[in-house]
Amino acid sequence: MDRVIIGTDVARQGEDSTAIAILENNKILPIITLNKFDVVEVTREVQNISDTYKPLNIYVDVIGIGAGVVDNLLHSGYPVTGINVAKPAWNKDRFKILRDELWCNLRECVNPRADNPVLLPDDKILLKEISKVSYGYRSGKIEIESKDDMKKKIGHSPDRADAVCMALIGYEYNNINTGSSTIPGIGWDNY
Repeated sequence: MDRVIIGTDVARQGEDSTAIAILENNKILPIITLNKFDVVEVTREVQNISDTYKPLNIYVDVIGIGAGVVDNLLHSGYPVTGINVAKPAWNKDRFKILRDELWCNLRECVNPRADNPVLLPDDKILLKEISKVSYGYRSGKIEIESKDDMKKKIGHSPDRADAVCMALIGYEYNNINTGSSTIPGIGWDNY
């Protein structure tokens, strides 16, 4: 049986796009993007995708209008969890906020030296978003560069990569070959 998780980064107007990432077992399927859709239209699209793939969970960034999508999906009985990436990280020893932790999780999940790396689609925009990210340390914790800095560097918001970060919440990987081992996403609460 396939294990499917959906990650969604919601945008409404402007230059940003709503991005929907589908993780099927260890493979991210081609990213679905929507431009200038309202909350109802995004909800409908996520419902259609969910009806097709039957995900274990749908993770939606609730900052901004994503909260409306979460509410609509909850009221319709879909397995959805709202994620606020600005909240404190689950692993408070290594990260300050959840956004930093999710981006580092993405890095670990796609590491080709891992025992079961996540395979990404052939998507030049996604690869550009992921490959241009910088990080550093502040007060001993890993910190990913700001979204504004990312936008300046890549010329747009990293919508696709943010959706992939959501889809990888809870993905189990074992990076024995790289000297680390982890199972992220266990023991966290719904944000």
